[in-house]
Amino acid sequence: MKVLHVLHSTNIGGTERAVLNYISYNEDSTIENIVISFNGGDLDEYYMNESDFYKVTNTNSATKNFSEIYSLIKEQKIDIVYAYGLRASIIARIVSRMLKIKNIYGVRGLQNNSKGFIEILNKATMIFVDQIVTNSESVRQYLVDNHQYGVNISTIHNGTFIPIIQRNLHYEKGKILRVICVANFHLIKGHAYLIEAISNLIDKGFKLELTLLGEGNCEKEIVRQIEKLEMQNYIKLFGKVSDVYPYLYENHVLVLPSLSEGLPNAVMEAMATGLPIVCTDVGGSSELVGNMVNGLLVEPRNPKQIEEAIRYLYENPVRMRELGEKGKQIIEAEFSFAKLVSKNNGVFRRVKNR
Repeated sequence: MKVLHVLHSTNIGGTERAVLNYISYNEDSTIENIVISFNGGDLDEYYMNESDFYKVTNTNSATKNFSEIYSLIKEQKIDIVYAYGLRASIIARIVSRMLKIKNIYGVRGLQNNSKGFIEILNKATMIFVDQIVTNSESVRQYLVDNHQYGVNISTIHNGTFIPIIQRNLHYEKGKILRVICVANFHLIKGHAYLIEAISNLIDKGFKLELTLLGEGNCEKEIVRQIEKLEMQNYIKLFGKVSDVYPYLYENHVLVLPSLSEGLPNAVMEAMATGLPIVCTDVGGSSELVGNMVNGLLVEPRNPKQIEEAIRYLYENPVRMRELGEKGKQIIEAEFSFAKLVSKNNGVFRRVKNR
C-alpha cells in the first residue's frame, strides 16, 4: 500500500514533526510513505532520508500543486492521499476524486480561518473525503458537534520521543526558577500573557528566568513588550532550534499559554523529560495535562492565573517534582511512537478496504 502525505511545508512545527515521526518509526514494509511538500523547510533533509520518496513543489500556486500531486499519484501508483491542513486538503480531495482513490483529511487543531471561496470549496469537496483524522479528542468532538460532514472521524494522538536520560536538574526553593516556553511567535500562542505574568512575579521579588524558543511574525511585538517591561535580563529568546531536549533539561517548568491548540507537541516533549506543565485549557491540552496530576491548567488570556500557577510551583518544589514525574509516566504509557504508528496503519488499512 502506498500513502501520499501532502504538507504545506516541512518547517519545524507540530504537524510536520508528527508526520515525520510516524514515517521514521513505521517498520511495516507493506506500507510505503510518499511525501509531497508545497514549500519545503527545515526538515527537508529528514524527510528525504526517512520517506520512501520525497518531493518539494516550491510553489503556492494551487494549479501547479494540483498538477504535481496528480502526476505523482499516477507515477507512484498511490492508494491513499492523506493531506494535512485545509488548503492542501482541498487540492488533494479533488485530485483523489478524479483518480478514484481514497482520501484522508488531517485536522490538527480548532483554528480555522477559512472564509469566502475557500469555505465554499471546503463544504463542496468534503464529500470526496473518506476519513477525517484529528490529533485530539476535543477536536474530534468539536467537528462532530458543529459540522455535519457525514464522514468517519477518528483521533490519533501524536506520539513523542522518550529520552533515556534521567532528569538531574531539580528546582530548589529560594533559587532561580527556570521557565521555558516552546512555541512559534504567533498571536495564537499567547506569549504576551506569559510575559506579563513573569514580569509581575519578578516585580514582586520572585527569582525567575524565562526561555523562549521559536520564531514567527509576532517576534518584534514580543521583543517590544519585553523591553517595555524592562525584562531583558530575565527573558531570553533563542530562536528556532532543531533539538529542544537540551533546553528542556536545563529548565524546571514548561508554560504554554496558547489560545488554541490541537494536541501540543511541546507539552508532550516536556512531559517526556519530567517537566511539570502549566498550560491553558484549550484544545487537546487537557488530554495531556490533568490539573494537579502532572501540571496546572489555566484559562486562556489570563495572565493572573498563569502567575498564580507559576507561584504555586515556585513555593512547592517537592510537589513540582511529583507532577513532573507523573507526566513522564503518562507519556511512557499512552503516547509512544509505537502507538502512533499502529493507529495510523490501522486507519490506512480500513480506509483502503472500504
